[in-house]
Amino acid sequence: MVIHNTRKGIIGDKEIREYTITNKMGLSVSLMNYGATITSLYTPNKDGEFHNIVLGFDNLLDYQDHPHHFGGTIGRVAGRINKGKFLLEGKEYQLDQNENWNHLHGGKDGFDTVIWDAEIDADNKVVFHYLSKEGENGYPGNLDVYVSYQLTDNNDLNIQYAAKTDKTTLFNPTNHVYFNLNDETDKEVKNHVLKMKSSAILETTSELIPTGKFSNVEGTIFDFQEGKFIYERNMDGTPEQAGFDHAFILEETTQPQLWLISPESGREVVMSSDFNCVVVYTGIMFNDTFKVEGIPLRPFMGVTLEAQNLPDAVNHEQFGNVILEPTKEYQRETSYHFDVKK
Repeated sequence: MVIHNTRKGIIGDKEIREYTITNKMGLSVSLMNYGATITSLYTPNKDGEFHNIVLGFDNLLDYQDHPHHFGGTIGRVAGRINKGKFLLEGKEYQLDQNENWNHLHGGKDGFDTVIWDAEIDADNKVVFHYLSKEGENGYPGNLDVYVSYQLTDNNDLNIQYAAKTDKTTLFNPTNHVYFNLNDETDKEVKNHVLKMKSSAILETTSELIPTGKFSNVEGTIFDFQEGKFIYERNMDGTPEQAGFDHAFILEETTQPQLWLISPESGREVVMSSDFNCVVVYTGIMFNDTFKVEGIPLRPFMGVTLEAQNLPDAVNHEQFGNVILEPTKEYQRETSYHFDVKK
């Protein structure tokens, strides 16, 4: 196992470093301390040819300017919080309202926009550390956060989150990596097959704010329990069917919960997580403002598999707990296994 550490550039007066872990099978993942971000991930196709399967930029400045969180660590809280408000220990908090009047992905200056400390741990792991100070984007408490990426010789990328706080606060992180398993990034992920252990999705308003209700997916376009193409040509064109930006409730199990496959390349991603949902987003808000590998962004150029706890959980008791107390230590993990189907 090898880790290469190279200079990516400078933001302000701080150096941005990129760390590349390569395993004995030739798989490699590159990570940078700006945003604790996955910048590239090379895996083979069924012919043994390697290609980058995640969306990223060559230019560091594009990571600062783009609105789509490519490969970044999201926090303190992933997803939307209604009107950016919540009640905690009898006190009402107002968070940064960075999407109309709602709070999205930790706020304007979320975790994917800050520079983390980085440390190489052994020969296959990089650990990023950030101290999110009291009041940052409106959150209470000083939150000490660690995110580690470990690439194994079994072709697993394990992402581990750990945190402690000195005051009761919220924490619900995720990684916002976009996958495109084709041999050419210009080919959309509409040809990908998605399979999930998920029998329900979270109902939302037109602004993607949870209503508090769940919908059974059986017999709907959201039913991926047996596996099917992400995009079906018989869709009737309603906004929900034009693409996905939905939270799927995951079956609680120690076994894999999600499979994403490109029949064209043979590449497969298998996801396991101890979070209670995964947000599947097909880039429906992409436009040609930015380019990846010289190709203008467009919907379906990539798909995210954002493992997290349900969005706006602090305002819905039945969604699970995203409150972190000073007496508790936060530990969560999501793993992506990479395989090839010939």
